[in-house]
Amino acid sequence: MKLRIPDFYPEFKCLAGACKHTCCAGWEIDIDEDTWDYFHSVEGSFGDKLRSYMTQEETEEGVDRFFRLMPDGRCPFLNQEGLCEIICHSGEEVLPEVCTEYPRFVLEYADVREKCMALSCEAVGKLLFGREKPLTFPEMEIPGDSEQDEEDEEWISCLRQAQEEVFALLQDRTRPIEERLSRALAYSDWVQEQLDEDEADDEDEAVDKADEESGSAGIEQEALAEEEGILTPRELALKRHAFFAKLELLDEECGRVQEETRRAIEAMSEDEYRKEMDEFLLACPDKDLDYEHILVSYVFRYGMRAVYDGLFADKVRLAAISLLMIRDLELVRYRKNGRHFTLEDRIDMARLFSRQVEHSEENVEELLRGIRTEKMWSLKALEQAI
Repeated sequence: MKLRIPDFYPEFKCLAGACKHTCCAGWEIDIDEDTWDYFHSVEGSFGDKLRSYMTQEETEEGVDRFFRLMPDGRCPFLNQEGLCEIICHSGEEVLPEVCTEYPRFVLEYADVREKCMALSCEAVGKLLFGREKPLTFPEMEIPGDSEQDEEDEEWISCLRQAQEEVFALLQDRTRPIEERLSRALAYSDWVQEQLDEDEADDEDEAVDKADEESGSAGIEQEALAEEEGILTPRELALKRHAFFAKLELLDEECGRVQEETRRAIEAMSEDEYRKEMDEFLLACPDKDLDYEHILVSYVFRYGMRAVYDGLFADKVRLAAISLLMIRDLELVRYRKNGRHFTLEDRIDMARLFSRQVEHSEENVEELLRGIRTEKMWSLKALEQAI
Protein backbone atom coordinates (compact mmCIF):
# COMPACT_ATOMS: atom_id res chain seq x y z
CA MET A 1 0.00 0.00 0.00
CA LYS A 2 1.14 3.58 -0.64
CA LEU A 3 1.07 6.39 1.92
CA ARG A 4 0.85 9.95 0.59
CA ILE A 5 1.50 12.83 3.02
CA PRO A 6 2.42 16.53 3.06
CA ASP A 7 6.19 16.99 3.12
CA PHE A 8 6.06 18.65 6.58
CA TYR A 9 4.12 15.73 8.09
CA PRO A 10 7.17 14.15 9.84
CA GLU A 11 7.99 17.51 11.47
CA PHE A 12 4.63 17.79 13.23
CA LYS A 13 4.73 17.82 17.01
CA CYS A 14 1.92 18.74 19.38
CA LEU A 15 2.58 22.02 21.20
CA ALA A 16 0.98 20.55 24.34
CA GLY A 17 1.00 23.10 27.16
CA ALA A 18 2.36 25.82 24.84
CA CYS A 19 -0.70 25.63 22.59
CA LYS A 20 -2.86 28.77 22.80
CA HIS A 21 -5.97 27.00 21.47
CA THR A 22 -6.04 23.46 22.77
CA CYS A 23 -7.89 20.77 20.84
CA CYS A 24 -8.94 19.37 24.25
CA ALA A 25 -11.70 21.94 24.71
CA GLY A 26 -14.88 22.83 22.89
CA TRP A 27 -15.35 19.50 21.10
CA GLU A 28 -16.90 16.23 22.17
CA ILE A 29 -14.13 13.68 22.76
CA ASP A 30 -15.23 10.32 21.38
CA ILE A 31 -13.96 7.07 22.87
CA ASP A 32 -13.52 4.16 20.49
CA GLU A 33 -14.62 0.69 21.62
CA ASP A 34 -11.13 -0.71 22.31
CA THR A 35 -10.17 2.32 24.42
CA TRP A 36 -13.53 2.16 26.23
CA ASP A 37 -12.81 -1.44 27.21
CA TYR A 38 -9.27 -0.59 28.27
CA PHE A 39 -10.37 2.32 30.45
CA HIS A 40 -12.78 -0.04 32.23
CA SER A 41 -9.78 -2.22 33.14
CA VAL A 42 -7.67 0.57 34.67
CA GLU A 43 -7.39 0.11 38.43
CA GLY A 44 -7.03 2.51 41.31
CA SER A 45 -8.16 6.09 41.80
CA PHE A 46 -7.19 7.11 38.25
CA GLY A 47 -9.32 4.32 36.81
CA ASP A 48 -12.22 5.52 38.98
CA LYS A 49 -11.75 9.07 37.65
CA LEU A 50 -11.68 7.84 34.05
CA ARG A 51 -14.95 5.97 34.46
CA SER A 52 -16.63 8.84 36.28
CA TYR A 53 -16.43 10.95 33.11
CA MET A 54 -17.16 8.18 30.59
CA THR A 55 -20.68 8.11 29.18
CA GLN A 56 -22.54 6.57 26.26
CA GLU A 57 -25.74 7.23 24.33
CA GLU A 58 -27.85 5.07 22.04
CA THR A 59 -28.30 6.52 18.55
CA GLU A 60 -29.87 5.31 15.32
CA GLU A 61 -26.39 4.44 14.05
CA GLY A 62 -25.38 2.57 17.21
CA VAL A 63 -23.72 3.64 20.45
CA ASP A 64 -21.81 6.89 20.94
CA ARG A 65 -19.16 6.76 23.67
CA PHE A 66 -17.42 9.90 24.89
CA PHE A 67 -16.05 11.88 27.83
CA ARG A 68 -18.43 14.23 29.59
CA LEU A 69 -16.84 17.69 29.35
CA MET A 70 -16.39 20.18 32.16
CA PRO A 71 -18.79 23.18 32.38
CA ASP A 72 -16.26 25.37 30.55
CA GLY A 73 -16.09 22.85 27.69
CA ARG A 74 -12.66 21.47 28.59
CA CYS A 75 -11.75 17.80 28.69
CA PRO A 76 -11.82 16.65 32.34
CA PHE A 77 -8.27 15.34 31.89
CA LEU A 78 -6.75 18.60 30.66
CA ASN A 79 -4.82 20.00 33.62
CA GLN A 80 -4.02 23.61 34.45
CA GLU A 81 -0.69 23.42 32.62
CA GLY A 82 -2.47 22.41 29.40
CA LEU A 83 -1.21 18.84 29.63
CA CYS A 84 -3.18 15.60 29.30
CA GLU A 85 -3.45 13.68 32.59
CA ILE A 86 -4.03 10.43 30.69
CA ILE A 87 -0.69 10.81 28.87
CA CYS A 88 1.04 11.80 32.10
CA HIS A 89 -0.38 8.73 33.85
CA SER A 90 -0.31 6.01 31.18
CA GLY A 91 1.35 7.32 28.03
CA GLU A 92 0.04 8.51 24.66
CA GLU A 93 -0.60 4.98 23.37
CA VAL A 94 -3.71 4.55 25.57
CA LEU A 95 -5.50 7.68 24.31
CA PRO A 96 -8.75 7.39 22.35
CA GLU A 97 -8.18 7.19 18.60
CA VAL A 98 -9.64 10.66 18.03
CA CYS A 99 -6.91 12.14 20.26
CA THR A 100 -4.00 10.26 18.68
CA GLU A 101 -5.12 10.98 15.11
CA TYR A 102 -5.89 14.71 15.44
CA PRO A 103 -5.05 16.86 13.46
CA ARG A 104 -4.80 14.20 10.74
CA PHE A 105 -7.48 13.30 8.21
CA VAL A 106 -7.31 10.04 6.29
CA LEU A 107 -8.62 9.25 2.81
CA GLU A 108 -8.22 5.80 1.27
CA TYR A 109 -8.82 4.74 -2.31
CA ALA A 110 -7.58 1.63 -4.11
CA ASP A 111 -4.01 1.02 -2.83
CA VAL A 112 -3.43 4.58 -1.57
CA ARG A 113 -3.83 6.09 1.88
CA GLU A 114 -3.61 9.89 2.10
CA LYS A 115 -3.03 11.69 5.38
CA CYS A 116 -3.45 15.45 5.51
CA MET A 117 -3.11 17.89 8.40
CA ALA A 118 -5.92 20.21 9.54
CA LEU A 119 -5.26 23.93 9.85
CA SER A 120 -7.47 23.91 12.96
CA CYS A 121 -4.24 22.96 14.76
CA GLU A 122 -1.96 25.96 15.26
CA ALA A 123 1.10 23.69 15.16
CA VAL A 124 0.17 22.84 11.55
CA GLY A 125 -0.23 26.54 10.73
CA LYS A 126 3.24 27.22 12.10
CA LEU A 127 4.67 24.56 9.76
CA LEU A 128 2.73 25.68 6.69
CA PHE A 129 2.70 29.48 6.73
CA GLY A 130 5.81 31.52 6.13
CA ARG A 131 7.66 28.70 4.36
CA GLU A 132 9.12 29.50 0.93
CA LYS A 133 9.42 25.95 -0.38
CA PRO A 134 6.41 24.81 -2.47
CA LEU A 135 4.33 22.18 -0.73
CA THR A 136 4.85 18.63 -2.01
CA PHE A 137 3.28 15.27 -1.19
CA PRO A 138 5.81 12.44 -1.10
CA GLU A 139 4.59 8.87 -1.47
CA MET A 140 6.03 5.81 0.26
CA GLU A 141 5.30 2.12 0.55
CA ILE A 142 3.69 0.91 3.79
CA PRO A 143 2.42 -2.52 4.90
CA GLY A 144 -1.09 -3.35 3.73
CA ASP A 145 -2.90 -4.79 0.75
CA SER A 146 -5.64 -3.29 -1.34
CA GLU A 147 -7.14 -4.51 -4.57
CA GLN A 148 -7.16 -2.31 -7.64
CA ASP A 149 -8.37 -3.41 -11.05
CA GLU A 150 -7.21 -1.96 -14.36
CA GLU A 151 -10.28 0.25 -14.71
CA ASP A 152 -9.76 1.72 -11.23
CA GLU A 153 -6.09 2.35 -12.01
CA GLU A 154 -6.95 4.33 -15.16
CA TRP A 155 -9.62 6.39 -13.33
CA ILE A 156 -7.35 7.18 -10.39
CA SER A 157 -4.44 8.03 -12.69
CA CYS A 158 -6.67 10.50 -14.55
CA LEU A 159 -7.71 12.26 -11.33
CA ARG A 160 -4.18 12.28 -9.94
CA GLN A 161 -2.88 13.91 -13.12
CA ALA A 162 -5.61 16.54 -12.86
CA GLN A 163 -4.75 17.20 -9.21
CA GLU A 164 -1.03 17.48 -10.01
CA GLU A 165 -1.80 19.96 -12.79
CA VAL A 166 -3.86 22.08 -10.39
CA PHE A 167 -0.92 22.01 -7.95
CA ALA A 168 1.38 23.19 -10.77
CA LEU A 169 -0.98 26.02 -11.76
CA LEU A 170 -1.33 27.19 -8.15
CA GLN A 171 2.44 27.04 -7.60
CA ASP A 172 3.36 28.99 -10.76
CA ARG A 173 5.07 31.88 -8.99
CA THR A 174 5.56 33.85 -12.21
CA ARG A 175 1.91 34.94 -11.80
CA PRO A 176 -0.03 36.62 -8.96
CA ILE A 177 -2.03 34.22 -6.81
CA GLU A 178 -5.36 35.56 -8.09
CA GLU A 179 -4.43 34.68 -11.67
CA ARG A 180 -3.14 31.27 -10.60
CA LEU A 181 -6.41 30.50 -8.85
CA SER A 182 -8.48 31.61 -11.85
CA ARG A 183 -6.43 29.34 -14.13
CA ALA A 184 -6.77 26.41 -11.73
CA LEU A 185 -10.54 26.86 -11.51
CA ALA A 186 -10.93 27.09 -15.28
CA TYR A 187 -8.69 24.06 -15.80
CA SER A 188 -10.64 22.00 -13.25
CA ASP A 189 -13.88 22.93 -15.02
CA TRP A 190 -12.37 21.74 -18.30
CA VAL A 191 -11.35 18.47 -16.61
CA GLN A 192 -14.87 18.09 -15.27
CA GLU A 193 -16.29 18.45 -18.78
CA GLN A 194 -13.99 15.67 -19.95
CA LEU A 195 -14.93 13.45 -17.03
CA ASP A 196 -18.62 14.08 -17.65
CA GLU A 197 -18.28 13.33 -21.34
CA ASP A 198 -15.79 10.50 -20.76
CA GLU A 199 -13.43 12.11 -23.26
CA ALA A 200 -9.68 12.62 -23.28
CA ASP A 201 -7.72 15.51 -24.74
CA ASP A 202 -4.24 16.97 -24.77
CA GLU A 203 -3.33 18.46 -21.37
CA ASP A 204 -1.44 21.44 -22.85
CA GLU A 205 -4.58 22.37 -24.76
CA ALA A 206 -6.47 22.24 -21.48
CA VAL A 207 -4.14 24.73 -19.84
CA ASP A 208 -4.36 27.04 -22.85
CA LYS A 209 -8.14 26.82 -22.62
CA ALA A 210 -7.94 27.64 -18.91
CA ASP A 211 -5.95 30.79 -19.75
CA GLU A 212 -8.59 31.90 -22.23
CA GLU A 213 -11.46 31.28 -19.85
CA SER A 214 -9.85 32.82 -16.75
CA GLY A 215 -8.91 35.96 -18.69
CA SER A 216 -12.56 36.69 -19.43
CA ALA A 217 -11.43 38.16 -22.78
CA GLY A 218 -10.71 41.53 -21.17
CA ILE A 219 -14.33 42.19 -20.20
CA GLU A 220 -14.65 44.66 -17.34
CA GLN A 221 -15.96 43.18 -14.07
CA GLU A 222 -19.03 45.39 -14.08
CA ALA A 223 -19.96 44.39 -17.65
CA LEU A 224 -19.40 40.72 -16.80
CA ALA A 225 -21.60 41.03 -13.73
CA GLU A 226 -24.37 42.62 -15.78
CA GLU A 227 -24.07 40.04 -18.60
CA GLU A 228 -24.02 37.00 -16.31
CA GLY A 229 -26.28 38.36 -13.60
CA ILE A 230 -23.39 37.99 -11.14
CA LEU A 231 -23.26 39.99 -7.93
CA THR A 232 -20.46 42.38 -6.97
CA PRO A 233 -17.51 41.17 -4.83
CA ARG A 234 -19.04 42.64 -1.66
CA GLU A 235 -22.45 41.13 -2.40
CA LEU A 236 -20.83 37.77 -3.09
CA ALA A 237 -18.94 38.01 0.21
CA LEU A 238 -22.17 38.67 2.11
CA LYS A 239 -23.89 35.72 0.42
CA ARG A 240 -20.91 33.50 1.30
CA HIS A 241 -21.14 34.47 4.95
CA ALA A 242 -24.92 34.02 4.98
CA PHE A 243 -24.46 30.50 3.62
CA PHE A 244 -21.76 29.63 6.15
CA ALA A 245 -23.93 30.97 8.99
CA LYS A 246 -26.43 28.19 8.23
CA LEU A 247 -23.89 25.41 8.73
CA GLU A 248 -23.63 23.37 11.91
CA LEU A 249 -21.87 25.49 14.55
CA LEU A 250 -18.91 23.58 15.96
CA ASP A 251 -17.09 26.43 17.63
CA GLU A 252 -18.58 29.44 19.41
CA GLU A 253 -15.50 31.59 18.81
CA CYS A 254 -15.62 30.94 15.08
CA GLY A 255 -19.33 31.74 14.98
CA ARG A 256 -18.69 35.03 16.76
CA VAL A 257 -15.77 36.02 14.49
CA GLN A 258 -17.68 35.05 11.36
CA GLU A 259 -20.68 37.16 12.40
CA GLU A 260 -18.36 40.04 13.26
CA THR A 261 -16.84 39.73 9.79
CA ARG A 262 -20.25 39.66 8.08
CA ARG A 263 -21.38 42.80 9.91
CA ALA A 264 -18.16 44.63 9.09
CA ILE A 265 -18.51 43.85 5.37
CA GLU A 266 -22.20 44.76 5.45
CA ALA A 267 -21.32 48.18 6.87
CA MET A 268 -18.98 48.91 3.93
CA SER A 269 -20.02 50.25 0.55
CA GLU A 270 -18.93 48.34 -2.54
CA ASP A 271 -16.09 50.78 -3.17
CA GLU A 272 -14.99 50.63 0.47
CA TYR A 273 -14.91 46.83 0.44
CA ARG A 274 -12.75 46.75 -2.70
CA LYS A 275 -10.42 49.49 -1.45
CA GLU A 276 -10.09 47.92 2.00
CA MET A 277 -9.35 44.50 0.49
CA ASP A 278 -6.79 45.96 -1.93
CA GLU A 279 -5.08 47.83 0.92
CA PHE A 280 -5.00 44.73 3.11
CA LEU A 281 -3.55 42.52 0.37
CA LEU A 282 -0.85 45.10 -0.37
CA ALA A 283 0.00 45.24 3.34
CA CYS A 284 0.69 41.47 3.38
CA PRO A 285 3.80 40.88 1.25
CA ASP A 286 3.74 37.12 1.92
CA LYS A 287 0.08 36.64 1.04
CA ASP A 288 0.77 35.04 -2.38
CA LEU A 289 3.01 32.48 -0.70
CA ASP A 290 0.63 31.69 2.15
CA TYR A 291 -2.48 31.68 -0.05
CA GLU A 292 -0.70 29.26 -2.38
CA HIS A 293 -0.12 26.93 0.56
CA ILE A 294 -3.77 27.21 1.70
CA LEU A 295 -5.09 26.38 -1.77
CA VAL A 296 -2.68 23.51 -2.38
CA SER A 297 -3.44 22.08 1.07
CA TYR A 298 -7.19 22.10 0.43
CA VAL A 299 -6.86 20.65 -3.07
CA PHE A 300 -4.88 17.82 -1.48
CA ARG A 301 -7.39 17.55 1.36
CA TYR A 302 -10.43 17.18 -0.90
CA GLY A 303 -9.26 16.57 -4.47
CA MET A 304 -9.09 12.78 -4.55
CA ARG A 305 -12.51 12.44 -2.95
CA ALA A 306 -13.55 12.74 -6.59
CA VAL A 307 -12.59 9.06 -6.86
CA TYR A 308 -15.95 8.31 -5.25
CA ASP A 309 -18.25 10.88 -6.89
CA GLY A 310 -16.44 12.05 -10.03
CA LEU A 311 -16.90 15.73 -9.09
CA PHE A 312 -13.31 17.00 -9.31
CA ALA A 313 -14.11 20.64 -10.15
CA ASP A 314 -16.28 20.94 -7.04
CA LYS A 315 -13.31 20.05 -4.85
CA VAL A 316 -11.15 22.77 -6.43
CA ARG A 317 -13.98 25.28 -5.98
CA LEU A 318 -14.23 24.26 -2.33
CA ALA A 319 -10.54 25.16 -1.93
CA ALA A 320 -11.19 28.55 -3.57
CA ILE A 321 -14.22 29.26 -1.36
CA SER A 322 -12.19 28.32 1.72
CA LEU A 323 -9.53 30.86 0.79
CA LEU A 324 -12.12 33.57 0.12
CA MET A 325 -13.67 33.00 3.55
CA ILE A 326 -10.29 33.04 5.30
CA ARG A 327 -9.36 36.20 3.38
CA ASP A 328 -12.49 37.97 4.61
CA LEU A 329 -11.75 36.95 8.21
CA GLU A 330 -8.23 38.28 7.77
CA LEU A 331 -9.44 41.61 6.37
CA VAL A 332 -11.62 42.30 9.40
CA ARG A 333 -8.84 41.19 11.79
CA TYR A 334 -6.49 43.62 9.98
CA ARG A 335 -8.95 46.48 10.48
CA LYS A 336 -9.57 45.51 14.09
CA ASN A 337 -5.80 45.45 14.74
CA GLY A 338 -5.42 49.06 13.59
CA ARG A 339 -4.31 48.05 10.08
CA HIS A 340 -1.69 45.63 11.32
CA PHE A 341 -1.54 41.93 10.46
CA THR A 342 0.95 39.28 11.58
CA LEU A 343 1.81 35.67 10.79
CA GLU A 344 0.10 34.73 14.06
CA ASP A 345 -3.10 36.41 12.82
CA ARG A 346 -2.97 34.33 9.62
CA ILE A 347 -2.49 31.12 11.59
CA ASP A 348 -5.39 32.08 13.84
CA MET A 349 -7.86 32.94 11.05
CA ALA A 350 -7.08 29.72 9.18
CA ARG A 351 -7.47 27.84 12.48
CA LEU A 352 -10.93 29.28 13.12
CA PHE A 353 -12.17 28.53 9.61
CA SER A 354 -10.82 24.99 9.64
CA ARG A 355 -12.19 24.27 13.10
CA GLN A 356 -15.69 25.26 12.00
CA VAL A 357 -15.73 23.53 8.60
CA GLU A 358 -13.24 20.70 8.25
CA HIS A 359 -14.31 18.78 11.33
CA SER A 360 -17.93 18.33 10.31
CA GLU A 361 -18.59 16.00 7.40
CA GLU A 362 -22.13 17.43 7.33
CA ASN A 363 -20.72 20.93 6.78
CA VAL A 364 -18.37 19.75 4.03
CA GLU A 365 -21.20 17.93 2.26
CA GLU A 366 -23.49 20.94 2.59
CA LEU A 367 -20.81 23.12 1.00
CA LEU A 368 -20.36 20.67 -1.86
CA ARG A 369 -24.13 20.63 -2.41
CA GLY A 370 -24.09 24.43 -2.44
CA ILE A 371 -21.33 24.45 -5.03
CA ARG A 372 -23.53 22.38 -7.32
CA THR A 373 -26.65 24.51 -6.80
CA GLU A 374 -25.69 28.09 -5.86
CA LYS A 375 -25.01 30.54 -8.71
CA MET A 376 -22.74 32.55 -6.43
CA TRP A 377 -20.20 29.70 -6.70
CA SER A 378 -20.20 29.31 -10.46
CA LEU A 379 -16.87 29.71 -12.26
CA LYS A 380 -17.70 33.26 -13.36
CA ALA A 381 -18.89 34.27 -9.90
CA LEU A 382 -15.73 32.92 -8.27
CA GLU A 383 -13.57 34.79 -10.79
CA GLN A 384 -15.52 37.91 -9.89
CA ALA A 385 -14.96 37.32 -6.17
CA ILE A 386 -11.23 36.66 -6.53
